[in-house]
Amino acid sequence: MQPGDLIERLNNQPIEKVEQVQNQVEAIALGKVSQMGVNRNGRRQTITVRPVQLPPQKAIF
Repeated sequence: MQPGDLIERLNNQPIEKVEQVQNQVEAIALGKVSQMGVNRNGRRQTITVRPVQLPPQKAIF
């Protein structure tokens, strides 16, 4: 993904709200390749994405 990409589809499911992206990404197994349809600078493109586990965040007080 690149800054400014608008997510339109994830695994052939239309995306209309941010919550849909989060729900669908959470349902994908870590490391499983998925297809994401994005609008990049007015052009529709399909990109391959693979969710990975992020390292735990450290709290700063």
